[in-house]
Amino acid sequence: MSEQRGLRNPDTHGTTSDGEPYCESCGVCDEGWRCRCCLAAEVEALRARNETLIATIQRQDSTFERQMEEHEELEALRAQVQRVREACEPFGPMGSIAVWRVLRALDGDA
Repeated sequence: MSEQRGLRNPDTHGTTSDGEPYCESCGVCDEGWRCRCCLAAEVEALRARNETLIATIQRQDSTFERQMEEHEELEALRAQVQRVREACEPFGPMGSIAVWRVLRALDGDA
């Protein structure tokens, strides 16, 4: 019953002697008609939820932008590694030990 009446403001709600719902602050509150206390509390709850959703979206946008930047940096690094490999290819697999060590480190082989 408190979920229908006093949805966000159960402390001000009770029942009359004949069992009818009653808002101690502003009057009658029933299933077909929520009192102004209920409506005001519901509006505040929705505003808070909306602020939470906006903050969540902003955090996700920030994370997505950071991931895109990291992806672009990784793609640039891969392109650079590919250019170095192509430059070393005419010299064979043992072309330059220093270059191959760098390439192995970039590949994660340390």
